[in-house]
Amino acid sequence: MQINRERRKGNEVMNRILLGANYYPEDWDEELIDFDIEKMKECGFNVVRIAEFSWKKMEPVEGEYDFAWLHRVVDKMHAAGIGVIMGTPTATPPHWFVKKFPEAPMLHEDGVRNSHGGRRHCCSNNPDYIRYSEKIVEKLAKEFGGDPGVIGWQIDNEIYHNGIGCCCDHCMKAFHQHLTEKYGDVESLNKAWNLNLFSQAYDDIDDVPVPANAWHNPHIKLEWNLSHFKSHKNFVHLQAAIIRKYSSAPIGTDTMPFNGFDYRELNDPLDVAQFNHYFTDLQKVTLWMDYMRHFSKRPFWNTETQACWNGSTQMGHAMQDEGFVYMNTWLPVMLGGEANLYWLWRTHWAGHELMHGAVLDTSGRYTYANGEIRKASAEFQKVADFLPDYKVKSDTALLFTSLNWNIKLTQDINAAIKNEYGFVEDFYKALLKSGIHPDVIDAKEELSNYKLIFTPTAYTLEEHDFPKRMTEWVREGGVWVVGPMTDIRTGIGTKYKTSPYGSLEEMIGAHLDYILPDDAGKVELTNEEGNVAHGSAIYELFGKGDFEPWLTVTKGHSALIGKCPVFAKQLGKGWVVMLGTLPEEAEFARIIKKAAGIAYAKVYDVDDGIMVTERVSGEDTLYLVASVGGKAGEFRFEGEYVDLLQGTVYRDGLKLTPYELYILKKA
Repeated sequence: MQINRERRKGNEVMNRILLGANYYPEDWDEELIDFDIEKMKECGFNVVRIAEFSWKKMEPVEGEYDFAWLHRVVDKMHAAGIGVIMGTPTATPPHWFVKKFPEAPMLHEDGVRNSHGGRRHCCSNNPDYIRYSEKIVEKLAKEFGGDPGVIGWQIDNEIYHNGIGCCCDHCMKAFHQHLTEKYGDVESLNKAWNLNLFSQAYDDIDDVPVPANAWHNPHIKLEWNLSHFKSHKNFVHLQAAIIRKYSSAPIGTDTMPFNGFDYRELNDPLDVAQFNHYFTDLQKVTLWMDYMRHFSKRPFWNTETQACWNGSTQMGHAMQDEGFVYMNTWLPVMLGGEANLYWLWRTHWAGHELMHGAVLDTSGRYTYANGEIRKASAEFQKVADFLPDYKVKSDTALLFTSLNWNIKLTQDINAAIKNEYGFVEDFYKALLKSGIHPDVIDAKEELSNYKLIFTPTAYTLEEHDFPKRMTEWVREGGVWVVGPMTDIRTGIGTKYKTSPYGSLEEMIGAHLDYILPDDAGKVELTNEEGNVAHGSAIYELFGKGDFEPWLTVTKGHSALIGKCPVFAKQLGKGWVVMLGTLPEEAEFARIIKKAAGIAYAKVYDVDDGIMVTERVSGEDTLYLVASVGGKAGEFRFEGEYVDLLQGTVYRDGLKLTPYELYILKKA
């Protein structure tokens, strides 16, 4: 047995797995740094994130800069073999700035402006905030751009807006400019949004208001969201351009999974996707990492996660089961990432977020999960010289796009769907349970890498010529499982006038008779094997046609009897599987495996909670097998495989305890 140990080229950091924490030296006496470094080395840490909230300490008085303290931190870390990810401090402009520019903070829909006292409290469109942010970033980048101790950059912190966002004059101007660029003139906008309804038509684009304090239509709310995203994106990108003048180290911005951001657009000019999460459901974490991986030019960085428990002014949840922190530490590395950093190194002694867990408590003592952190760290050192060369591979994909996320946020469509991502999480977990570990992709992703693609609640397909590309992909042999409520909206969230769908009916040559909700179990189905089954939430019902029925209505309203919500239609060399309802668990698993069989897609024989990730380097293949669901279970296979962590050989199967991980290679 041999391992492909070819080293990656480029920046030295690419040859390592990074493990560390967020560090706030500005909050502590400077003489503690040596103690902290000693503890970090005990944990096997080789990276810290610093400076993201320290604008005041960098620029205590306008125009007077002090970076000496920051140099001392970076120098000490570098001497100890700990790299620094430098944060730009623009999320926390100091009080002197807010005092000088009182209109820079966000203006809420009720007319109340943010006061100084938190973070991300200023408006991304405010010209004074932008100008002063550019100045501090320029100073910081010039100061540390060539410093060998700085291995990367983090722009701002979790850039987002509270509620509907800022409603100031600058945001209104940006919104109206966005509408003009997209619709051209007010007549086109009125027509596109059907503003004759409720006499809502506007006389000028500049008359379009903030979507607040009224029962506004979903289209104005969608465009408002997209306009705000554009402003945040521009704010990040201008900082990246400044840093790039002085530094060749990777640049990114740490993000959270909310607000409907388009992570592809946000990360497009950046070097590394950075992701923060505090989920306690690790299968939700893997969904996001399987998604974010596609938007990073290098292996992504998990820049924040819990070291023990979450919290703010109070502890956020019960103590996690043993092994949770270990598995949570491994997740980004298992899924193709390069770094995992905890938030935070040491719990704050005063101020905000006093009760959030950390690697050390306030007095400098390890918290309860430190043994799990050290276990993961030791294993990272075992695999760091070869695992990063093995890329994550899957022949199945699950579609999730920012535009569809925003449509869900601005028009619920179906009250039975409680998750803001639609049915994406339901499908992802059902696929894992069925033994399929999918990539999670957006509409721009190259389709030829996949044999099987699922599109749940893809309300609109009007992105990146997706319908045409999918049709060609199916005709060439792909299997498309069209999930519930796919293709029922235009790209601006309106319905189609001549068909319930944008292109599906024409593509599959079938006619939708009815689309109706049922969250009360009034519809009963029978599958093609004669077994009774049930769906949920929605029924898209087709009459008889040139297709293979997989589920047919056999009980319910008489008008529905004999209609098919689930069927398969061959198209060229491939198939379209119309899945017009969310089936109950057992039936859903049967349909998934049947579709995978048609596609010849890879299905692993696993128990619930066990996830298999394929990693490939040239002709070599590794299988990372993990109890991500926190359950004991088994992975069944044929032949002999050796675990590269412990050296043990396993034949025909492997039993896992909760939160256990193996790296298998054919013996």
